[in-house]
This record gives sequence, structure tokens and C-alpha cells, in this order.
Amino acid sequence: QLHFTYMAFFRLFQLVAVSLMINEISCGIAPTSFTDTTEYYVTSDRDGTFEGAAIECSKSECHVTCDETEGCVEITINAEQAENLFVTCSGTDSCKQAVITGAASQSTQIDCTASAACAYASFDVGLSPTVSVTCAYSSASSLLGAPCLFATFKAQDSTNLFASCTDDYSCYYTNIWCPSSSTANGQCTIDCDGGLAGFNQCSNLNVYIDDALTADHVSVDCRSFAAVTCTGTEFKCVSDQYSGEQYPSTELVYSWRSWGEMDCVDGACCPIAYKAGVLDCSGQTQNCVIDCVSSDCSNYAIDGSQVTSSLTVNCDSGNGGCSFADIKCPTSDSAVCTVNCLNANACEKMSVSA
Repeated sequence: QLHFTYMAFFRLFQLVAVSLMINEISCGIAPTSFTDTTEYYVTSDRDGTFEGAAIECSKSECHVTCDETEGCVEITINAEQAENLFVTCSGTDSCKQAVITGAASQSTQIDCTASAACAYASFDVGLSPTVSVTCAYSSASSLLGAPCLFATFKAQDSTNLFASCTDDYSCYYTNIWCPSSSTANGQCTIDCDGGLAGFNQCSNLNVYIDDALTADHVSVDCRSFAAVTCTGTEFKCVSDQYSGEQYPSTELVYSWRSWGEMDCVDGACCPIAYKAGVLDCSGQTQNCVIDCVSSDCSNYAIDGSQVTSSLTVNCDSGNGGCSFADIKCPTSDSAVCTVNCLNANACEKMSVSA
């Protein structure tokens, strides 16, 4: 009888344990601590790691702290019910391949501050109006220690994104999707200024924007004495007619006109901030003629999108012509767009789109 009672109790204990495991898998892991308004998920406060777990934030503030090596590998965070989300990845490889699938309603802050802390992670935080990202690890000496190596931060539906990438290799091969230019007062600021000793802070960084001509809200600070801060950095223009690596892209190069100033290699996808200026058809709403024969239009944005009948751009390389220019043709189906390249180099690496 005693043997039966013991076995029955042990069997009941097993069933309860399995039930709890199933509940944690289906509903997400329990926070390590919480208050009425805030919940905390801290790997160092838990027996074991969060590896592969699902975190379902349910209070107004949600703090996920991955402070141990590989503590949050491949976790999934859903913060749709939270107002503010704070993710701290301070352990080596702590948030590698982590995923955010639901964004907090007010703000999201992500700090990746250790070797490969957020490598290969995918954070879709686009519905958070304010997004702050820090990729920083002062001891990184190669891409293997880069805290945000091949990480993706998607904030195209946000209002403001600020990314700090001021340590060596901070945002090496990182992908950042800026807020849409259609967002009222939106800003996308990426700080890659590592000072005099900076090296490869944003090399091979991909910055995704929706429309280069209107993307005057985009700023990438590449100041560096060694001039390798943004080597290989590219803008990529997102469009419904393209996908993946087929997005039109433009690499940034140092202009040497002033400290840290960058130019686009060509006009395929170049924000206004990296153009020499903008020429539009003010006062010429029906037929617009842009003179790039007597004037230098190289590396300018030429906007004829609102012209109703015709846009004509005349280019001659004698004064610079239209090299590196980005020309927007009229959007009206009945309008005509004509670009006259009067000699061989007049339209070198020029971009024309409707």
C-alpha cells in the first residue's frame, strides 16, 4: 500500500511538472520578478538560460536582461502588450539570433554591449514610435567580436530611430531600416563617430530607406581620422517592385571637402543630405527646363515629379553636367521626360526615375 502511494504521488508530480512545462512553452516563460506595472526577465536570476524560449510581455514596462553567455540565444520577444520595452544583451553571444516579433506601443531600447551580443538577431520594432539602439563593445578587434554582426533592426513604421555605433566594429555588416520619410517629423540618426582612433564602426552597414529624394530625415555620421569608419556603407531604397538584395543601392565614399563629409558613389539611392543640393521646378508647373550646361548639376537631386506636361534636363560635362545626379521625372502618365546628354561624360552615373 505504501509502495502504491509513493508511486502514485511520484506520477502526480510528473504530470504537474509536464503541465507546467507545456504551459510555459505555450504562454511564454514566467518573469523572474515583477511589480504591478513592470516585469523583469533576467538570465542571472534564473536557474538555466532563456535559450529558445518565448517571452510574452504583459505589463506596461518589460525588461529583458541577458547578462550571461548565450543566455538568450534564439529567444522570441513579443512586446505588443507593453508600452516600453528594454532589451539588454551584455553577455557574450547573449542574444545571438534573438527575435522581436511584436513592438511596444511607445518606445523600444536595445543595448548590445558584448562580443557578438546581438549577432544575427532580427528585431522588428517598427510600431514603436521611438527606437534607441546601442551597439558597443570596446574590445572588438575583428568582425568576430562585432556586437551587432549581421543583426537587423527594422523601424520603418517608427517615428524616430537613433543608433549609436561608436566603438570599433560596432555596426559591422548591420542592417538598419529607417523610419519612412512619410512619417511626420520622423528622424533616422546613426552615429558612427568614433573620434580620432575610430576604426570600422559602420563598415558594410546597410541603411534601408523608402525614398531617397524625400529622405532628408536620414543622417549617418561617419567622421573618422582613419577614413574607414563607413567603408562599404550603403543606402538601399526599398520599393514594392524590388526585393532583398535587388533594392537599388548606393555606396558612401568620403568627399574630403570637410571633416567626415560623405558623398554617394552614384544617384541610384542617395538621400538629399548626401547630395550637393536640390533643383526643382518652382514656377514651371507645366513645362520645366533645367539648365545643367551653364550650371553644375553634378550630385544634385533634380525634382520634376509635379510637372504636368514635360521635364527637360540639358547636361554638359563642361561645368560638371549631370554626373551623379538623381532625376525624378513627372509622375503624370501623359507627361514627357527628356534628358539630353550633350557629351560622353555629361550623365556619368546619373539616375533617372519616375
